[in-house]
Amino acid sequence: MNYSTMAIFTGSLIIDLLGLVTAFIAVGFTYLKWKHQYWKIRGLPYIKPTIPFGNFENPYRRTISLSDKFIQMYKEAKSKGWKHFGIYMMATPMYFVTDLEIVKCIMTRDFQHFVDRGIYTNEKDNPIGCHLFALGGKKWRNLRVKLTPTFTSGKLKAMFQTLIDCGLALEQCIEEHIDTKEAVDIKNVLGCFTTDVIGTCAFGLECNSFKEPNSPFRIYGSKFLTTTKLQSLRNLFSANFPNLARALGVPSVSKEISDFYTKVVEETVAYREQNNYSRNDFLQLLIDMKNKREPEENELEGDEKALTMNQIVAQSFIFFIGGYETSSTTMTFALFELASHQDIQDKVREEINTVLERHENKITYDALTEMKYMSQVIDDNALSENELAELLEDDDFWTEMDGDDNEEKGSALYQILNSGDTSDRDEEDHEIFSDHDSESEVEADPNEDGEEVDDLTDSTSKNSTTSASSRALQPHRGWYGKDKTKWSKEAPSGRKTLSHNIITVLPGLKGPARQNRPTSPLEAWKLLFTDDMIQIIVQFTNIKIDEIKVNYSKFKTRRNSRRKYLPTFIQNTDEMEIRAFIGLLYMQGVFKSGHEDLKSLWATDGTETLRLFPPLGVITRVCCEDYKVPGEDIIIEKGVRVGIPIKAIHYDEEYFKNPEVFDPERFNEENNKNI
Repeated sequence: MNYSTMAIFTGSLIIDLLGLVTAFIAVGFTYLKWKHQYWKIRGLPYIKPTIPFGNFENPYRRTISLSDKFIQMYKEAKSKGWKHFGIYMMATPMYFVTDLEIVKCIMTRDFQHFVDRGIYTNEKDNPIGCHLFALGGKKWRNLRVKLTPTFTSGKLKAMFQTLIDCGLALEQCIEEHIDTKEAVDIKNVLGCFTTDVIGTCAFGLECNSFKEPNSPFRIYGSKFLTTTKLQSLRNLFSANFPNLARALGVPSVSKEISDFYTKVVEETVAYREQNNYSRNDFLQLLIDMKNKREPEENELEGDEKALTMNQIVAQSFIFFIGGYETSSTTMTFALFELASHQDIQDKVREEINTVLERHENKITYDALTEMKYMSQVIDDNALSENELAELLEDDDFWTEMDGDDNEEKGSALYQILNSGDTSDRDEEDHEIFSDHDSESEVEADPNEDGEEVDDLTDSTSKNSTTSASSRALQPHRGWYGKDKTKWSKEAPSGRKTLSHNIITVLPGLKGPARQNRPTSPLEAWKLLFTDDMIQIIVQFTNIKIDEIKVNYSKFKTRRNSRRKYLPTFIQNTDEMEIRAFIGLLYMQGVFKSGHEDLKSLWATDGTETLRLFPPLGVITRVCCEDYKVPGEDIIIEKGVRVGIPIKAIHYDEEYFKNPEVFDPERFNEENNKNI
């Protein structure tokens, strides 16, 4: 008889199983108790956790939303005067930020070190989850470089007509409810509208959600956004044990949903390629990149030369999910607030009618950009109610900040943005210098002042960027031949001069000034920037950018101190960006006389709806290298998540007076200075 075996097992199956379960619970309890000493050992103030879920509730018995839980923890930390604090998600330590200076370092100054999100992905078994929102490291950078050109304002503007077409169906639906005097389920109606818009732009398909309420796009979109108890447990497991989850083949998106969207994208792409069909939508931009075989200059080493089908599916999927739910929810909250505040509703309606009168009662891209107060309403609403609770990213490189403290590589940073937003909002004013009619051609007259001829045939050399740009921006009066010989204003000889010897005749400043008679500094300023001049500026700006690309590539493989100051992405500019930049220069000059600073330029739009109902409750990062916390003796180690509680900051009375009150005026140009 083996007495050692008898010492372990009693011979009773039930008693033996109970003993094993008890031992397992004891080991698990001891492990969690030890892990919950993480922040105490490192000297960071923390909120006391409970076993087994740490600082969070049992997912099966949750009484408040995750976003509101973050607000509770934020308020507790603020009441104790903590700039930062630690919490736990089961056994996983998290570093939360409440001090806005630390937030600024993470989100702006050292953003290149926090580009990864820490979202669970399983590329082998579930490639649809490997989209731009979830990837990190080099994969995120390479994909970001490829996708950035698809989101230029010019290409997005090309999709605007698609949105207008979907709006006609929305208008018809509302009119039908008005005729029958029935109550409108506005969330459902707006859900149909965003489904049609995003489905058309992302997949190139007519969803017809208003006529087909049970559209498969809506059904599967709702399934993805509806979290069951089993999915909550799966998400909790994959977040705490990602490597084990990948080994077990745990998907981030269910197979049913993945199969549907994959089939839709693959069939649509195949149809377009086989029939040589194209249209102005997001999917077409991805298809064009898929068929592009030339490597980009700014691609990193080991990157594929074109998008794969799996990447197209993943980007189309997240494009649909992101636009379908967040947009409809934001509009729903905005309409709710407008219904609750008749005075604000009247002001928005008045602005819409006034703007449309200037645009022949047509909704255009430019007309929407002029609706500043409506933007304030929408933005303040979304700033208050986040549709998403978290955004995860990782820290990529070791970086040194002001102070003597380190964050260690891999730490997960949770940044509570839902609690208050004071960051500057970069906004471009495209309206001031929107496209205008080309100036009329002026009949050639060798004695008329203001006529200019400019030959740029040999000016595109990269080695002469500065001089060529200077020449292009300065008027040169007179007539020039192909060899750049200036023609005399004296009467020519009797021999006929061939007409092809004249290259281009460009109008100068005096002629258009006399003709248009500008009555304001803005109108006079516009005369300096004709369509041709804008194209010249774009041309030579891109030449300079190309030079920067070449220089940047020389530093890509060097791991020196200069690396953190180099831009992660260098993209060529376009006409829209240049017009926006020139518009900002003009506005800065106007404000300068009134002692305004450039920061006030970002105040033309408000953020009240977005403040009340922000799309993100918490922005999260994952520290991939040891990181020093500025001014504190704390080291955030590799793998620890870091969070910024957005909604908690938005509801912080230190930053927003009466934060629960809907007030678009808090983000007007005057009040924005005090934020």
